[in-house]
Amino acid sequence: MTGKRSRKAGVESGPVNPKGNAKSEVESPKSEEENNSAPDSYRDENPTSEIENKSDIENPKSEIKPMEVHHHPDVEKKGLKEYVLEGLMIFIAVMMGFFAESIRENLTNKEHVEQLSEQLIHDLKNDTLNLQKAAVFENELVKKNDALFFLLQKPIAKADMEKIQQLIINSYSLKVFHPSAGAIAAIKNELHIKQFANSKISEYITNYEAQTGILKTIEDIQENNFAKYIEPFLIGHFTPANIHAAFSGDTSSTVNGEMYAITQTDFNRLSVEIVLIKRFNDDLISHYKIIKDDAVDLMAYIKKEYHLEDE
Repeated sequence: MTGKRSRKAGVESGPVNPKGNAKSEVESPKSEEENNSAPDSYRDENPTSEIENKSDIENPKSEIKPMEVHHHPDVEKKGLKEYVLEGLMIFIAVMMGFFAESIRENLTNKEHVEQLSEQLIHDLKNDTLNLQKAAVFENELVKKNDALFFLLQKPIAKADMEKIQQLIINSYSLKVFHPSAGAIAAIKNELHIKQFANSKISEYITNYEAQTGILKTIEDIQENNFAKYIEPFLIGHFTPANIHAAFSGDTSSTVNGEMYAITQTDFNRLSVEIVLIKRFNDDLISHYKIIKDDAVDLMAYIKKEYHLEDE
């Protein structure tokens, strides 16, 4: 009795059924998902409203503007005459600019040419003045050459030794001509300028420089004559005191006529050498005149060509 009751009691108390436990365990998560999930009505309303609100933010209807349409203005078609006229106007404008630039350049060149021409005239005037002084000096020197020559023809016993010494020192002289080259050099660099290129100024300058070159050659020869003829005589016969008095520049010192180891042959030899020196002095004087005349001709041409007034 006791055993049956106990079994019945066990049935009533509901012993644990394995299947029943499994079912309850499976169904329990589902019930949790169902409980945790939102109601259908919430899922249907809330997401839709979020999307609509997002669309409204990104593309607000208030900011949408109608598209503006730009209409190109109607361009009037030009005829051939209009194109020709425009081209002609452009051509005239370019040519006027060219002529204006040409006139400006011509005026600038003209002023430059006048300045160089005036400077050349100034240089040539200095040259002619120096040539005149050199010619006077050489003419006086030629007279002293002649006087020395005749003194050397006398016997040593009757010779004026002091006068001979002084004339020998005078013969040992040369006035070198230095032409003004500033303006000529500048003009030679500007011969491309129309005012110079279309003139004969280059021919005049070439001729002038050629003559001054010849003069320089004569001067070099004369200096060589001094070294060849006069210097040996000074070294061989002048006393130290007379050499010092002759070339020291001390005006209080004068030669006293004393010479040593002098013979009549020495005088005769020096006479011939003085004649050779005198010949080149004459050549110098002739070329002074030639160059001076060339300078005068060049100045006259410049004044006439470029309409310059005499100063």
